[in-house]
Amino acid sequence: MIKILDDVLPDPVAYLSEVRQLSFGDFKAGRDTFKGIALSNRRDVDMVAEVETKAETVLSFFRRSPKGQVEPNYIHSDEMMGAFTGIYYMNPEPVNGDGTAFWEQHGVEWKMTCLVPAKFNRLLLFSAELHHSRALFDNYGEGDGARLIQVIFLK
Repeated sequence: MIKILDDVLPDPVAYLSEVRQLSFGDFKAGRDTFKGIALSNRRDVDMVAEVETKAETVLSFFRRSPKGQVEPNYIHSDEMMGAFTGIYYMNPEPVNGDGTAFWEQHGVEWKMTCLVPAKFNRLLLFSAELHHSRALFDNYGEGDGARLIQVIFLK
């Protein structure tokens, strides 16, 4: 299942402004360290995801990924985190090519099967077992211009 919802929040600019005030830092998960993480205390986007998937939010966080920030994983699935994943795109003007890519493994090679472009105030929902990655290998921007998403795990 892959579902795209546009114009999710009635005032995404106010939501973005609040999120930009949060403290972002490192989050250690096993042997991986995820940088630019702020836990979500807002339920706005989570509630939309819950209605659409008929599932409950397990974890919701914001991720800021400036240019030069190295990520621990590229192509991966989220099946250990729940049944569904949500990605809410928060950049008012995402760079060309930003979004989420979906992949299948054919032999030893990964093949992209679908690309969902990033768009401000868009929520992408998909089955957590699907292999995916950010569409651009490298992150981008600095400060308020850095790549910014909200990630929601549901089960």
